[in-house]
Amino acid sequence: MPKDDSLKHAISEEVHIAAHDSQWAAQFVAERDRLLGVLPGHFAAIEHIGSTAVPRLAANGTCHSSSARSFSGAVASARHIDKLGAKL
Repeated sequence: MPKDDSLKHAISEEVHIAAHDSQWAAQFVAERDRLLGVLPGHFAAIEHIGSTAVPRLAANGTCHSSSARSFSGAVASARHIDKLGAKL
């Protein structure tokens, strides 16, 4: 999806709040482990962030993560992550 279309979609997209799902933590761990397995050595850390990371908090149901990486390797890592289908 072109960036302009993506932004338009994000602005007009309805947000659905769901009751906390205990599977969100496991979903994050699975995705983190997948990235670490496919891109070993590319990350100093990958952390679960946002509302789905807070136990017992209702959230939009999309697990977000944040990763730490040196700037020099960030572009190369971003290309690999994009090929995996993850949203940057």
